[in-house]
Amino acid sequence: MNKQQILIFMSLFIVIGCSGEDSSATKSKPSNEHVFKNQVQAIEKAKEVEVLLQNAADQQRKAIEEQAKNMR
Repeated sequence: MNKQQILIFMSLFIVIGCSGEDSSATKSKPSNEHVFKNQVQAIEKAKEVEVLLQNAADQQRKAIEEQAKNMR
């Protein structure tokens, strides 16, 4: 290959690589779906469980306090 052919091929690759067409790899996902969707869902579920556990602990604490009052 001579220098002209190399220059033509390089120019061709640059033009193709920088074309304005969208490829499937560059299309963005819908805004409600992202890479960490599963992790976000797991965190939200954990927060819900935390609220349930806190409510159960509060009820248990109240029951213990009531029993302590009745023993006096």
